[in-house]
Amino acid sequence: MKLATQLKQVALVSVLSVFGVSAANAVPLITQWGSEQEFEFTAWEDTNGGGGDDIFASGASGSNVAGVTKLAWGSPTGSPRSSIVINPGVDPTQPTNALVNSNVTTSTDGVLQLADFGLGPVLAHNNFAISNAFQTLDTATGTDYVVLEALAPPLGALAPRVLTFGINFAETNNALTGDACPSGNPGTGCSDIFTLSGLDLGPEVDVIDSDDDAFQIDQFLIPADGGGFIKYTVYLLAEGLGFLDNAVCSVAGAEDGCIGLITLEGQTNAFQLRFAITAEEIPEPATLALFAGSLLLMLGLRRRKHQS
Repeated sequence: MKLATQLKQVALVSVLSVFGVSAANAVPLITQWGSEQEFEFTAWEDTNGGGGDDIFASGASGSNVAGVTKLAWGSPTGSPRSSIVINPGVDPTQPTNALVNSNVTTSTDGVLQLADFGLGPVLAHNNFAISNAFQTLDTATGTDYVVLEALAPPLGALAPRVLTFGINFAETNNALTGDACPSGNPGTGCSDIFTLSGLDLGPEVDVIDSDDDAFQIDQFLIPADGGGFIKYTVYLLAEGLGFLDNAVCSVAGAEDGCIGLITLEGQTNAFQLRFAITAEEIPEPATLALFAGSLLLMLGLRRRKHQS
């Protein structure tokens, strides 16, 4: 179920109900947002197809994040082992299991720069060579529970947003050559590959002072006090995240034009996720199609629910 896609398209209804506003009771532009994120792994599979039995999953019971925040593979007694860790601490192989809180100022000038982005979770891949005798991570599902709160003006929190996406992982053989070794030195360390699936990423947008583009991940409408609506769009930025070369996608078993990142062998690769929110005024007539689309989607979801 593409939950992120469904949430995007019904966001209009959820925002209106949470804030308790309507076209007759509109609000000014929201200029400041607070966010709280709980990011965890909710599913995983090893290359043996054994339901993830060869993946060592861990978290911290009683912490703010109750789910799994580390997936490791390789020799149970080997050191160091390969792993992916959400929000690592001083030791990059161990998660802090902490919620991530940040503030974001709404961008209204139509241009995104790094200063517009608030800090989100960190995802680290501890990429170390392992024996071919061991199974590795194949796929995983990451779930980010996000609560956005309007701070200026102080309208309170939106309904929690749930962003769910698939991670496809390719542990490359370090003896590969040519296109099969997307980065690094063949024979001593080919980079591993992560590709994303299931998350309905929107068009990429240029960030003027970054080598990386941002991707649209969420969008919602709120009635404007001057009439019409304000469309808020949420963007994701992560260093190294982008469209991969088709040869790299092929090694990872993904389609041409895949979105992902590569991680260097023999080191910790940490990726800081960042989020920005833009605002754009939408005239009243232009919102009619959006209302109709949201209504049709809700009817479709209800019909599928009755049929299931």
